[in-house]
Amino acid sequence: MPAFAVLRIAKITSLAGLAGASAHNGRTADAGLEHATDHAPQMGGGVQLLAGSEDAVAAWRERCELLGIDPAGIRKDGVRAIELVMSASPEWFAAASDEDRAAWRDRSLAWASNLVGADNVLQATIHDDEDTPHLHLLAIPAVEKARRRAGRPRKGRSPAKAAPAPSWGLSAADLVGSREQLVGHQTAYAAELADLGIRRGLPRRTTGARHRPASAYRACLLYTSPSPRDRTRS
Repeated sequence: MPAFAVLRIAKITSLAGLAGASAHNGRTADAGLEHATDHAPQMGGGVQLLAGSEDAVAAWRERCELLGIDPAGIRKDGVRAIELVMSASPEWFAAASDEDRAAWRDRSLAWASNLVGADNVLQATIHDDEDTPHLHLLAIPAVEKARRRAGRPRKGRSPAKAAPAPSWGLSAADLVGSREQLVGHQTAYAAELADLGIRRGLPRRTTGARHRPASAYRACLLYTSPSPRDRTRS
């Protein structure tokens, strides 16, 4: 059976959302961890911090201070952080050797770090306490580029024609790009793992498939059972 690469990229627009993701990924959250049973470890079990800090929000603030980014100046709906989730088909992990699993982990971390910038990685964890191992990476979308200084010229004066000065700011678009570029990231990630027997699946525009949150999938398993008629049809 073919083994496929799994990559999801999500934008986080608030520090509360970043704190929630960090707590969930580090397994320090007060709720929402019922699925983390650690019943079938394949890569050492539990949660392993691969890079960054256990507190992604503290790391975010430290990065902003280092680069001179004023958190108060970020738009209310601006992207504060990016989360990448990487994995592969469950069948691949079941059949893979320990060496290949380690190669998947190391290459996934390196690929994602290169995409967002290694210095922008806030927290990277591998989850081996669920059915299928997967890697979460949280990053601040900090980029340096030329920006015009804010402000208006005084009344009666022409605006100055000073060259834009390079400065740091947050821009998820500069790191993960447009929808077309997101498709390209899917292809690039799969190519990074191709020699491990992991390949890219068909694009969503071809299959029409939609991602379902894990919580919805688990709720379906727990609370929905097929009727006798449905069983007969299947």
